[in-house]
Amino acid sequence: MNSNKKFDMKKWTSLLVLCCGTGVIFQLPYIRNTFYIPLVEALNLSNEEFGALSTSYATISMICYFFGGWIADRVSPRKLLTISFISTGLVGLLFSTFPSAYQGSAVSGGQQ
Repeated sequence: MNSNKKFDMKKWTSLLVLCCGTGVIFQLPYIRNTFYIPLVEALNLSNEEFGALSTSYATISMICYFFGGWIADRVSPRKLLTISFISTGLVGLLFSTFPSAYQGSAVSGGQQ
């Protein structure tokens, strides 16, 4: 082990932000499974409306996965992660305001 190596705070901070951001970005869409009943009541949705929103989210996600690989080959990871973290944060913020079924449908890409 080389004792001359300096502790690179910027590198470790970047790694910590990446780990935390990745954990949050993958948890936000699936929080609905844990809090199903409170979400349905707070958003004033029927089971059918909530299912339609979940279906539209899954469909849009599946379609985007095909393009994600192509985009990842052409855009720098730093830009992609920055865009992903910011957009997920904004959508999470919108979701925290308990939007109507129509607004939730617009965010998830579906139609009511």
